[in-house]
Amino acid sequence: DSTIRVWDPSTWLCHQTLRGHTGGVMTLAECNGQLVSGADNDIIKVWDPSTWTFLKTLSGHTDSVWALTECSGQLVSGAGDSTIKVWDPVTWICQQTLHGHTADVLALVECSGRLVSGSDDETIKVWGENT
Repeated sequence: DSTIRVWDPSTWLCHQTLRGHTGGVMTLAECNGQLVSGADNDIIKVWDPSTWTFLKTLSGHTDSVWALTECSGQLVSGAGDSTIKVWDPVTWICQQTLHGHTADVLALVECSGRLVSGSDDETIKVWGENT
């Protein structure tokens, strides 16, 4: 239904419903104290968790956003356009686009200070500091 629901873990009751996406929400992450959501219509949204209000829309991918993570203090997104984008968590401007996968980027994680990505191209890539 294109919403994000915030649940109270002590009661498992819905505390808040965030509306703003027009596509299905596929992934969530926390970055720089903000909630970040990615959708199947190539849009990323940033939310303030103290008020649950919408802050910003990030555009740049050309296909579904499947994965989000914080890595070395920056937001990293992976999408169906086979790219990974690195975003500044203050300005929310894309700083770098990583190419290397040939299919949807489905998983991202920071491990031992490195970005690791998994793709539908059946590869896992470990990215260096200068990539």
